[in-house]
Amino acid sequence: MHSRATFCAVECTPFAQHLQKDLEVVQQWLGQPIQHDLSQWSAQQRTRLLWSNLDTENTQPLSKEIVQPLTWQACLQSGWTAPSEIAPTLMANWDNTHNVRNGQSLIQQQGTTITRQMAPEERELLVGLQPGDTAAPGLDKSTRNRMLGNAFPVSWINSIIRIWINTVDNDDVQAAACYPLPSPGAQD
Repeated sequence: MHSRATFCAVECTPFAQHLQKDLEVVQQWLGQPIQHDLSQWSAQQRTRLLWSNLDTENTQPLSKEIVQPLTWQACLQSGWTAPSEIAPTLMANWDNTHNVRNGQSLIQQQGTTITRQMAPEERELLVGLQPGDTAAPGLDKSTRNRMLGNAFPVSWINSIIRIWINTVDNDDVQAAACYPLPSPGAQD
């Protein structure tokens, strides 16, 4: 009889101080999370908790997994300036966060005092997508910004998948596939 291992990963933002009792309940269910600093994978300050039975504690991005560009300025349209090298965390509620109210997430037009929020295309670059990747018929700018505020850096997800692939053996990959994998030497 063939058995296969089951792997899981559950991700969450760090819990606010008033939600610490909720965090304790989750930890009773899932154990201690590993805190990941996602600024290693993209140009934004983003911390995530990860509960997983994969060994992700010392996860480091491979050079090919790092989102390029890795500075906030490099993600912006020409003529606009970022106030720092690393962007604050993108938020789903992008228009009413403390980073907006205190100006930390606003970019400035060069040579003027005009400021604005980042465009969805600039936010896409911050998480490792290409400009326009979230543009779909019927999606307005607000919806796209909300989606991007909930997005992970693509390269971090790539690293977790790499760990999963390196953890399972070929039999487990065959058993876990959604469709049968071809046998070696089989014709397409």
